[in-house]
Amino acid sequence: MFSFNYFSFTTAGRLLEVDKEKKNWLSAGTLIYHHNQEPHYNTGYSQIVSSIHIDIGQDWFKLYDVKIENIEGSLEVSNPVVKQHFYKLWIQWKTELYVEQIAAEESILRTMNVLSKENLVGAGLKPAWVSLIKEMIHDLFDKKLTLTALATEANIHPAYLCQQFPLKFGCSMTEYIRKVKVEKAAQMLIAEPSTSLSAIAYDCGFADQSHFSRVFKNQLGLTPLEFRLMNNGQRK
Repeated sequence: MFSFNYFSFTTAGRLLEVDKEKKNWLSAGTLIYHHNQEPHYNTGYSQIVSSIHIDIGQDWFKLYDVKIENIEGSLEVSNPVVKQHFYKLWIQWKTELYVEQIAAEESILRTMNVLSKENLVGAGLKPAWVSLIKEMIHDLFDKKLTLTALATEANIHPAYLCQQFPLKFGCSMTEYIRKVKVEKAAQMLIAEPSTSLSAIAYDCGFADQSHFSRVFKNQLGLTPLEFRLMNNGQRK
C-alpha cells in the first residue's frame, strides 16, 4: 500500500476536517499539510466543495534531500508567501487546464523549506516577537501599519525588526503585508461573489480599487475581476 504526504488547498466551499487532536473548518483559501501517519477524516461538506491535492511520495523527499522528521502531523499553513504559490498553481490549472511540473515542484520545495524552518523554531528557538508581529499583521492588515508601531508593541528596536523580519518571514515586511492583503482579498472574491470590488478593496486595506487591482495582479497574475470570473468558471 502506497503512503503519501500531501497538501490540500481548498478552492471553493466549506468542509470539516477531524483528526485525533482537533476539528478544523476548511474554507476557500485554506492550505493544509498532512503527514502520512496522521489519520483524519472529512465531513460536513457544503453543497459545492473543490480543492487541489498534491501527493508527495517518500522517494520525492529522498530525491530532493528534504528532511521530514520535523514536519509531522496535520497542520494549517497560514504563511501568505507559501499560499500564493498554491493560488498560482490553481490559476494555472483553471486557465490552462494543466500545471507545469517545474512550477509544482518549485512550490512544494519552497513550502517544505518554510514548514521545516517553522517547525524547527517552534521547539523554542523562535523569539517571542516573531509570533506577536505575525499575529498583529494578520489581525490589523486592513489598518495603516507602521514599522515603529509594530516594533514598539513587540518591544524591539525598529532597525532590528527591519533587519530580522526577512530572515524570519522570507520577505520584507512591506511585501508580507501586501501578501496578507491579497490573500484576504482572494478569499473574499471566492466566498463573497456578490460583494463589490471596491468594497473588498476597502475591507482589505487598499487605498482604492485601482491600487487593489494593481497589487493583486502583480501578486497573482490576474486582476481581481479576472480572478473572480475564473473562480466562477467563466473566461473574459
